[in-house]
Amino acid sequence: MRDSVQEILAAPPEIVGIELPPASVKLNLLPESWRRRRLQLARQAEWRKRLLWVGGAYLAVLLLLLAYLGLLRFQVGRLDRQIARDAPETAFVRAAETNWKALAPAIDPHFYPVEILLHLFESLPPGGEVRITAYNQSARQISVDGEANTAALAYEFFEKVKKNPELRIFQFDMAAPRILPNDHAQFRLEGRPR
Repeated sequence: MRDSVQEILAAPPEIVGIELPPASVKLNLLPESWRRRRLQLARQAEWRKRLLWVGGAYLAVLLLLLAYLGLLRFQVGRLDRQIARDAPETAFVRAAETNWKALAPAIDPHFYPVEILLHLFESLPPGGEVRITAYNQSARQISVDGEANTAALAYEFFEKVKKNPELRIFQFDMAAPRILPNDHAQFRLEGRPR
């Protein structure tokens, strides 16, 4: 190849050194105010982009919230329609429940007057010194009036009634017995279901 170059140029070729380009120094010939303005515009564009992302996210959350509220409103309406549709059956069930609750004392053997009287007589102290003079029972209350030879016997009867396991379904109260002129004690027991 050297020979062909020598023939063309009619001079002997010399090895040429390859020069490196000058150092990469950017010549910035723009005025300083233009550079600041360009930087300011770049920052504004970046902030606009950020604000658009934040606004879009806010709008998306707002739309999701509105969709959720619409869904809730739809479900509430559906439940209201179901409640209105089931109202007659619900009223029937509530009326039946009220009737059964009213009948409960009459159906439950623990509330039978004969059973309660039997357990009261089982609680009487021996010797016939305590007598039951009146017995009243309603659906929610029992009252027993009686007379004992002494106030101590009236309290003894009260304690036996409270301890009787068959009468534990009631909570009994007794006021202080009234002492009669013949030194007998007149008492009144009142019991309410627990």
